[in-house]
Amino acid sequence: NDLAMKNPIYARMGVQEYWMFDPMGSLLDPRLQAFELVDGGYREFEELDRPEVDFARYSPVLDLEFHLRGDRLRIWDPRTAEYLRTLRDASRAARSAERKLREEADRRRTAEREKLELERLVRGLRSKLREGKVNRPA
Repeated sequence: NDLAMKNPIYARMGVQEYWMFDPMGSLLDPRLQAFELVDGGYREFEELDRPEVDFARYSPVLDLEFHLRGDRLRIWDPRTAEYLRTLRDASRAARSAERKLREEADRRRTAEREKLELERLVRGLRSKLREGKVNRPA
């Protein structure tokens, strides 16, 4: 359906790149396919030679590479030489940051309680010194 019916619609709309990914591997072979608009029709992108991945294609519009590794699709940024974070990666990083913020807030609350307790003790000692109830060190 995507190739037969939607392909001409996207071409008429001027969609420069047309990507398809079959995460289950039951509909497309290869599971990652990419096409570029050339002279009013789509031509399949050539596969990139990337030994560390099973299959790779480059998007000139996005300036990104799409890599298929096992059953995972990852997006590689050649400018930073890093994979873009997935939603799972971002969620894990957010949970880690939240945990660190909570720990820091707990440390600050503990430090504030200790500071208040020390201030209370100092006030008490000063009061006792003024009243002469504590001997001053020699």
